[in-house]
Amino acid sequence: MIPLYSAFKCEIINDIDDDEEETKRHIKNIKTSSHRLHHLHFRDHTWTLTQRYLAAEATEEDMIIISNTNNDNEEEKHEMRLVQLLIACAEAVASRDKSHASTLLSHLRSISLVFGSSFQRVSSCFVQALSHRLDSLFQPISSVMIMNIMDINAASSLYHHQKMEEAYNLLYQISPHIQFGHYVGNSTILEAFEGHTFLHVLDLGMSLGLYHGHQWRGLIQTLVNRTGGHLVLRRLKITGVGLDIVKLQTIGEELEAYADTLGINLEFSAVRKNLEDLSPNDIKVHEGEVLVVNSILQLHCVIKESHGALNSVLQMIHNLSPKVLVMVEQDSSHNGPFFLGRFMEALHYYSAIFDSLDAMLPKYDTKRAKIEQFYFGEEIKNIMVARAKEWLMEKRVCDGFTLVEEKGCDAFKDIRIYDMRKDIEERVEETYIMVKPDGVQRGLVGEIISRFEKKGFKLKGLKLFQCSKELAEEHYKDLKAKSFFPKLIDYITSGPVVSMAWEGVGVVASARKLIGSTDPLQAEPGTIRGDLAVQTGRNIVHGSDSPENGQREIALWFKEGELCEWTPVLAPWLRE
Repeated sequence: MIPLYSAFKCEIINDIDDDEEETKRHIKNIKTSSHRLHHLHFRDHTWTLTQRYLAAEATEEDMIIISNTNNDNEEEKHEMRLVQLLIACAEAVASRDKSHASTLLSHLRSISLVFGSSFQRVSSCFVQALSHRLDSLFQPISSVMIMNIMDINAASSLYHHQKMEEAYNLLYQISPHIQFGHYVGNSTILEAFEGHTFLHVLDLGMSLGLYHGHQWRGLIQTLVNRTGGHLVLRRLKITGVGLDIVKLQTIGEELEAYADTLGINLEFSAVRKNLEDLSPNDIKVHEGEVLVVNSILQLHCVIKESHGALNSVLQMIHNLSPKVLVMVEQDSSHNGPFFLGRFMEALHYYSAIFDSLDAMLPKYDTKRAKIEQFYFGEEIKNIMVARAKEWLMEKRVCDGFTLVEEKGCDAFKDIRIYDMRKDIEERVEETYIMVKPDGVQRGLVGEIISRFEKKGFKLKGLKLFQCSKELAEEHYKDLKAKSFFPKLIDYITSGPVVSMAWEGVGVVASARKLIGSTDPLQAEPGTIRGDLAVQTGRNIVHGSDSPENGQREIALWFKEGELCEWTPVLAPWLRE
């Protein structure tokens, strides 16, 4: 304010005239005007600066948004590239292309960071798992797949055991998922216990191998708080099942000491067995006890070495006649028999898991790295490396039994699961396809094979040879009375033919549609004959007209041992 006012004052002094009163009035008016001009100028100046600041700030925000958008786009492109590389690598591993798979793994290692984005981190775990699987394909590994922490025994590395256990305890502390499962399980147990005085809990897996038995500490505390109402507890018994008997006993002793401090009569016992070998005789159930079976993330660990393994476990539970089966399982199905199917399902599932860890822990937190690399990384490795026969069980255990009233008590009754695969197996057919001499001479064998492969059918037999007259006559014996029979035999024996055996659901009818009408002029466009053949006498290809004829013709054209039984890796992508 001062510089502006001084300038006006100096200008006024220089213009003073002889009339003092007039001068004073003039000075007063100018002073008043100068102050008004000054205040107006200051507000204008402030408003101008404010507008400039807001404009600059808006521009800066726009630049930040654009920058972030560009960064997000770049990150999305990078993650899409990672997905493509991982899938390509999995396909190379599935096809045993060691050279290509090794090249892709080398590149993936350089861009899959342990402390990177969530997808970079999950990618690092899959890279290790794919590398391990590739090595096992050419040099089988001797280590046993660890499906459950409680199944780790002395043969396992102590260091590996400790790291995995530490990671799992960190996961329990940080993530709410397992704790929520325990809470719901305990609530169900309390409902089942109302009106009774003796409670017996059979814990399959013994509280997931977590030290201190977190789930049962929570149950004991709740029993203490609620005893006196509908709950009158005289004795609580917990039976833990697992292979690490020392750890089971340690957990049991801690629980007994904890229960004693709260005035709860707790009896603990341990059974050193895995679920497949467990029998009702291993569990001592006394009269008057309410038996509850507790399975937290355990039933999917049942390795289905045979078709009866899971049924055996469920039948064992049924024979125990528990009042309640408490079961918590992951909502995933990465236990399928086909490697690529397991890979894609696991990639989707663990990507979501790693995203959730982003919301709980900062980027460079070592706890998160331990959880991801030592626990989830080991799970991913088990899924990727385990042989197909070890992973035949899908996580559909909830559909395997139902609770029913039986003889006045609750029991589990097996129900038959509608198995789509069984239905598909019943409809799988075989058909005989022959590329006739004109098709071979015209170089159409590859085109014809390609059409059946693209339809998803499985090639079981393939050979090129010169057909004898006797074989041709036997094949076309139903047409022997026809006038064109001799000409047909001459045609089939005029050059080499390609014999093929194909397998698939409804393959006979589908093959007939792919081939088209006998007369190429009547065949629909898009069919083999409609696109490639010209006349009936040169219609390129033969296909069985019924499943029965398919089997007969395959037996006629192929000798024993010439057909190949194999499982296409793309089978999970053809049907559910």
